[in-house]
Amino acid sequence: MRAILLESNPDFVLALPSIFDGLGIPLNVVGTVEAVRRALRNATVDDIIIVDCSLDRTEDQARCAEVVHQAGLEVHIIYNPAARAHATFRCDIERMARGDLKWLAATVGLVEFVAILRDLRDQVLQARALSISHGRPLTEHQRRVWALIAADRSHAEIARDLGNSVGAVKQHVARLKEKLGVDTTEQLRIAYRWTDDR
Repeated sequence: MRAILLESNPDFVLALPSIFDGLGIPLNVVGTVEAVRRALRNATVDDIIIVDCSLDRTEDQARCAEVVHQAGLEVHIIYNPAARAHATFRCDIERMARGDLKWLAATVGLVEFVAILRDLRDQVLQARALSISHGRPLTEHQRRVWALIAADRSHAEIARDLGNSVGAVKQHVARLKEKLGVDTTEQLRIAYRWTDDR
C-alpha cells in the first residue's frame, strides 16, 4: 500500500511525510495532475490517492475532477465543509468518479486523520495476511523469518538466530514483501498480526 498525495498547501507538504512514515505507508507527494498520472502508472490496486481541495479554489477543484475522472483507484478528497459550493462540487465529482470516493473534512483533527490512515492501512494489510493464510503459502523458513521481523528483530539478529547470512535474510524479506504485496518491512510487521502463526 502506498499513497499518492496531490497537494498544493506547503504546510501539509512539510508535515504529512513524517505522519505517513510513522504509519509505514510510503507517500509520494505530487503537485500536478500530470505527476499523478505518472505515479498511477506504477500504482497497485491497494494504493490510494489523496487530493486536497480544502482551500476551495477553482483550480484545486478542477485538478480534483481530473484526477477522479482518470483514476480507477480509491480517491480520498480533503474538502472544506464550510464552502458555499461544496454540495454542487461533491455531486459533480461523484458523477465523474471511476473508483471509490472517500470524503475527508478538512476540519478533522490530526488524531482523527492518523486514525483514518491507520484503519486504511490495517484493512489492506489484513487482506494481504489472510491471502497468505488461505492459498499463497509460505515456506516454514519464510514463516520463521516473518515471525522474527514481527518481533522487531534486525536482519543481523535474524541471521544469527537462523544460522543464515544477512544477505540471505534480506532475500527472504524481499520474497515475503513480494508474496504479500507490501512495500515496507513495517507493513510486514503489521500484517503479521492477522496470521494464524501468532
